[in-house]
Amino acid sequence: MPYFTPPQATLSGHAPFAPDTEYVVGQHGAGTLYMQPVDMPEAPVQFDRVLVPVNISNATNSSFSHTLSMSVGFYTRSGDTLSLLQSGSATYAMTASGTVGSYSLWGGVRHMSIAMTNTITSPVWVGIWSRTTTGGGAGQTINALLATAPNSSWSGILGAATNATDQMLLGMGRYSVSFTTAMPTSVGFTQIQGNSSILQRPPQFIMASGTV
Repeated sequence: MPYFTPPQATLSGHAPFAPDTEYVVGQHGAGTLYMQPVDMPEAPVQFDRVLVPVNISNATNSSFSHTLSMSVGFYTRSGDTLSLLQSGSATYAMTASGTVGSYSLWGGVRHMSIAMTNTITSPVWVGIWSRTTTGGGAGQTINALLATAPNSSWSGILGAATNATDQMLLGMGRYSVSFTTAMPTSVGFTQIQGNSSILQRPPQFIMASGTV
């Protein structure tokens, strides 16, 4: 009798990071596009939004306005280049009056929700980019939740000279080319810097589905 493999059921959402992953609060810098390969299951994954956790705080004596803009892009590989499959973005405006009033709506660790609908059936890379604008004042901080890793730079292959494009995982690191607010349509592996210690700590995200 021939071997038969039953079709895989489509999963509603996917969390690439294990539930017991430890995190640190940090950031790769405003305007930085961070790329990372995604640990995908064998079954197709359906989602209608991407959730990126952020940690926002404000000083008790600080009052001002603040806007957080974030974009997420899914990329597929073709040779030594990653090509944009889909992208989405969201913007959230905040007004701060110490840690009272509207602070209760955005202070603390929360998900930034970015509307995107797709069903992914193959390996992908994800790029996450953010920037902020401030209308005066000081005292507010916005950070991502980064997966912990040894706080050391990545030095590449044993016995070979180190360079900025050394990547612990292929395609994991900072996109080194300047771009505008639109996600780049293609990213070469040689354009990704991955050797510094902060670049060993990818930001967490969740491919979420409203069907569950």
